[in-house]
Amino acid sequence: MRHGALRRAVEASAVLATVVLLLKRIALALTPLGAAAIVGGGGTFSSFGDLAAWSRAGRPASDRPTHRSAKATTPPRQGALRRAVNASVVLATAALLLGNGMVGSTSALFNGETKNAGSGFAGGWIDPPAAATATATGYDMALAWTAGTHGPVTGQTLSGVDNGTNSNCTGAAYSSITTLSAATASYTDSSRGSLGTDGDWECYELVSTSATAWTATLLLPAVQLGLVATAVSIGNGGGTANLIQQNDTITITFNQQTNLTTANVKVCAFSTGAVLIGDQKAGNNCGTAAADGYSLARLDLTSGTMGSARFVNSTVALSSSAPWTATITLSSGGTATVTGTPAWKLTGSGSVLSNATLHQAALCSAASTTCQPTTATSF
Repeated sequence: MRHGALRRAVEASAVLATVVLLLKRIALALTPLGAAAIVGGGGTFSSFGDLAAWSRAGRPASDRPTHRSAKATTPPRQGALRRAVNASVVLATAALLLGNGMVGSTSALFNGETKNAGSGFAGGWIDPPAAATATATGYDMALAWTAGTHGPVTGQTLSGVDNGTNSNCTGAAYSSITTLSAATASYTDSSRGSLGTDGDWECYELVSTSATAWTATLLLPAVQLGLVATAVSIGNGGGTANLIQQNDTITITFNQQTNLTTANVKVCAFSTGAVLIGDQKAGNNCGTAAADGYSLARLDLTSGTMGSARFVNSTVALSSSAPWTATITLSSGGTATVTGTPAWKLTGSGSVLSNATLHQAALCSAASTTCQPTTATSF
C-alpha cells in the first residue's frame, strides 16, 4: 500500500514540475523575443537567461543565410512552415491557458523568482513579529512582542517616529531606532519622551529580516509619550442629576501608573465654571479659580453654567493595575447646581509624576487635545 502511495506522489510531483516548466515556456513565448525565437528556430526556453543567451549568440547556423551565387535557390519553405506551425500551437495554447486564468499565478511565481529585490516577502514565508505592545514607563517606552519564527528570519529592526498630535500611523515617516537579533522579544526605548513631547503620539514599526531581501513588517498602534490623562468621567453618586453634591465622583484615567496617594483632597467648585481637584488655598475655604492652584487636576465647564461649593475631605481611590485610574469621591460640604447641557474638559497638574522614577515623567498640563480629555457625563 505504501509503495503505491509513494509511486503516485512521485508521479504527481513529476507532472506538476512538467506543467510548471510548460507554463514558464509559454509565458516566455508570449514576449516579442520569445516569439522571434520560435519562428527563428530557437524553440522555447524555460528562463529569460536561456532566451537572452540564444539572442546574443544569434540564430543557429542552419538558419543563417549563406553567400550563394545569383543562381542559388532559396531555403526550403518546409522549415519555415514547420516553425510557423509550432509557434501557432504554442501561442494558441498560451491563449487558452490565459483565458482560464492558469498562467496568471505562474507569471506571478516567475516574476517573484526574478524580481524580488527590495520586496517584502509575500505568502507568509517570513513571519512578522506578533502580539506587540508598547507601554509608557516614565519617559521611556517598554516594548514587548513575539518574534517571527516561520521562514529564515535572521534579525529584526525597530523604527519609530513622533507623530505629534496625529494618532494615525498610516504613512508615517519612520526612522531607524535599532537592529535586533532574530529571537529578541523586548526592548526599552529609553527617554523617547520628554517634557516638550508629553502627550505626543509615537508610532513604532517592527520588521523581521532575512539573509536575503525578504522582510515582514508589523505596525504598532500609536502610543502616547510621557504621562498623560487619557480620559475623564463624572458619576452621579449623590442621586440628583445636574447637582454637584456629596458622593458624586470624578474618575481620571492615566496612560501609566502615577505617584498619587490616597490622601484626601479639597475640591472647590466655582461659579466661573471651574472645579479644582486638590485646591491649594490654605485652610478649608476656597479662594478663586484663577488664584488657588490645584495639585491634581482642573475641570472646566465648556457648555452650561454652574454654582459654587466646596468639598474639603474628598477621598482618592487608586487602581492597582492598568487601566490606571484615580477616582475622587466628593465629601460633604454643600451643593452646586449645573444647568444647560454640560460638557467638561480636564487639565492635569504638572505636580503629578509617574510612578516610574527612572526618567520620571510629569503629567502633561499643556492646552492640547492630546493632554486634555473631555466628557459629556455630568454630576
